[in-house]
Amino acid sequence: MKFIEKLENRLLGSKFRLLNDKLYKNRKINDNDMKDYYKYYEYQIRKWPVNPLDLIIKKIEDKNKEAVIADLGCGVGKISQTFKNVFSFDAFPINKNIIKADISALPLDDKKIDVVVCCLSLMMDYISKVLLEVSRILKIDGIFYLAEVKSRVNSVNYFCKQLEQFGFSILNCDTSNTHFVIIELKKDKDFCKKKIPKVLLKPCSYKKR
Repeated sequence: MKFIEKLENRLLGSKFRLLNDKLYKNRKINDNDMKDYYKYYEYQIRKWPVNPLDLIIKKIEDKNKEAVIADLGCGVGKISQTFKNVFSFDAFPINKNIIKADISALPLDDKKIDVVVCCLSLMMDYISKVLLEVSRILKIDGIFYLAEVKSRVNSVNYFCKQLEQFGFSILNCDTSNTHFVIIELKKDKDFCKKKIPKVLLKPCSYKKR
């Protein structure tokens, strides 16, 4: 790689880290920032051994191509480019096919969805409200795929136990990748507890370079 290319790549990485930091800390983000973020995000993901979203898509293809899917924090909407029955949600939609929404308060009826996907999209520390929404919109026996950066999870085993409190059972927990964990869950029952369990992820933070 040429010296100029190395400098450009380093600059892209720095811009991604700064925008990512702003997102996780709920600082002001505009539409142009998000367009840049998605561009830098794709660049960063290409450096990983594998994209977790590709693994999730393969799992859905193998099990139920006709499933009604909710893609929460969908980014560029890759899942909707692969399957036909997809509700794509994002706080910053980049095209008309993506529904602008807070993923902790979705415009969907109860028990409407067969499969929910959250792939590197939980841009908050306290995720209990999102988990409640996932439980609400999923049918009984529906599947929930959650992919998250490993550094945000203190203990994968404990995190899985927390997820189970929302009416899910763990079908598979893939920790084989160095960068992320993918958890596949099945909804066994509706959430009916009065007290909402508190589930936290560690914030993503980057050093300025």
